[in-house]
Amino acid sequence: MIFRNSYIEKIKPFIDKPQVKVLTGIRRGGKSTVLAMLKDELLSQNIAEEQIIMLNFESFSTEELTKPAKLYEFLQQKITSNRRFYLLFDEIQEVENWEKIINSALVDFDCDIYITGSNRLFCAILFSGTIFAILNFWNVL
Repeated sequence: MIFRNSYIEKIKPFIDKPQVKVLTGIRRGGKSTVLAMLKDELLSQNIAEEQIIMLNFESFSTEELTKPAKLYEFLQQKITSNRRFYLLFDEIQEVENWEKIINSALVDFDCDIYITGSNRLFCAILFSGTIFAILNFWNVL
């Protein structure tokens, strides 16, 4: 992975802010790489590895977690302390009713949320009622 500091600098002002951060950009443009760089940045800020939950919903390894109840149960098992957790969800549109999961996480946990996804994700965002900060990475890599 090539670390590109300018992308992390674009995200830094939004770390620990209450909005859900949405990383946008062209397909195969490097949004997943930016999430990995964000994880590295959080670790460099002394955030413990267990406080960072990074999931790629295009991977078959997360197939079970695309069911809302399973994902929520997984989060309940992982978020076991009063510390802030960082949720980095790649291709969130693969999760059924993902909007409910994001809203529930905001209500039920102390968390900072970052998501990527497809164009249909952004249509859903417009009508979700949740406050989002959209960070555009059109030419990431």
